[in-house]
Amino acid sequence: MTIDTRKTVFLTGVTGNMGREALRRIATRSDTLRLKVLIRPEEQDNPVAKDIRQRGTAEIVVGDLTDAASIQAGVRGADIVLHVGGLVSPLADRMPPEIVTAVNVGGARNIVDAIHRVGDPDRTRLVYIGTVAQTGSRNAPIHWGRTGDPIMFHNPLNGVFESSTANDSGRLMAAVCDDAVPTDLWRGFYNIGGGATSRVVNHEFMSSFMPQYRKVLRPHWQATRNFHGQWYVDSDRLQALVPFREQSIRDYLTEAPRHMPALARLAPKCLPGLVHKRVKGMAEAPGGTLRWFADDDRAKIDAYFESRAAWERIPRDWDGYPLKQPSRKPTILDHGYDETRPSDAWQLDDLKAAADYRGARCHAESFAGSDVPIDWTCAAGHRFAMTPNLYLRGGHWYPTCMLEPSIYAEEAARNAFFGQVWRKDADA
Repeated sequence: MTIDTRKTVFLTGVTGNMGREALRRIATRSDTLRLKVLIRPEEQDNPVAKDIRQRGTAEIVVGDLTDAASIQAGVRGADIVLHVGGLVSPLADRMPPEIVTAVNVGGARNIVDAIHRVGDPDRTRLVYIGTVAQTGSRNAPIHWGRTGDPIMFHNPLNGVFESSTANDSGRLMAAVCDDAVPTDLWRGFYNIGGGATSRVVNHEFMSSFMPQYRKVLRPHWQATRNFHGQWYVDSDRLQALVPFREQSIRDYLTEAPRHMPALARLAPKCLPGLVHKRVKGMAEAPGGTLRWFADDDRAKIDAYFESRAAWERIPRDWDGYPLKQPSRKPTILDHGYDETRPSDAWQLDDLKAAADYRGARCHAESFAGSDVPIDWTCAAGHRFAMTPNLYLRGGHWYPTCMLEPSIYAEEAARNAFFGQVWRKDADA
């Protein structure tokens, strides 16, 4: 009888961009890694599922993130769980909130519960991939971000982003399965980014991807705020722990056209007027920015343009629109405690200072470690238990008190941690 000594990896989100690359990379390590993947029942005819069955690259667990039984089947026996699956924009924006919550929040909860029920919490490693959208609007001058920044809540032309290609993200997922991964990696929070060579301003990216954009688009169609793109102060930290970078933004721009239909590549160049009409029609359709003004949708207008008056001031042609270059000098937000101390040297005063800066209260009378939950009360008065690690290094707080943008101004008035983002973005 031959005993399989390979490490078992359970991967969710395998039919998405990042999941497909992770599958491809991990499959090349079949001598040391045994792969299990979660695929929804309706995805059985997906090309990824067909290829897995044909090549025998993984064991397929049929189910979804909301089904605790199928999650337990995937987690059972797994040494590493790579939770890449979930609903993100723009699809998530068009779905009922309760469904998005069931998949994203409930799915993560099912995985953690499964590790405790059928796995080994002391041995099973979990990698959870979130979205930068959690960090909310980050226009200049707060366009530099890091883990631990406020987590709260279209695409401004003068906004920024730092990319990581699907190729590099797949390399990362495979790399964290390696036995040589430093122990310092675990229980940490990281931004996945390509570093200095992958930082770009949105209008630069638009120009590189579609040089004829001035003939196709108009500046007042684009939102001016409430987008989450940022450059990372700390993305090199993950690269130092688990080297994964292989491509830059230039590599992406070179490779992307190969995967686009010929019509999509040539139409803006050869038929810009036709494409202009098509894109304007999209902006005027339900969910489009111009439709918000036609319908006087104040919630959307205020969230993405500040006000109707502010939108009216946007030039209608490109000659009058200022394309900016945000500062390349990193700046950081205040997290409200002594960050020169590593988490294993935190003291009770650090926790109380962080809570006070958030308009909150730390109820602990002693400190037993960064991964031991303690009681807090948030600025809105909710009492909850959370580890100092998640509260300080993750930037989290009470799970439900920041869901509605209508309370952001009120929260900013009592929570200086959040206020430094909200007020600066509102003034940008």
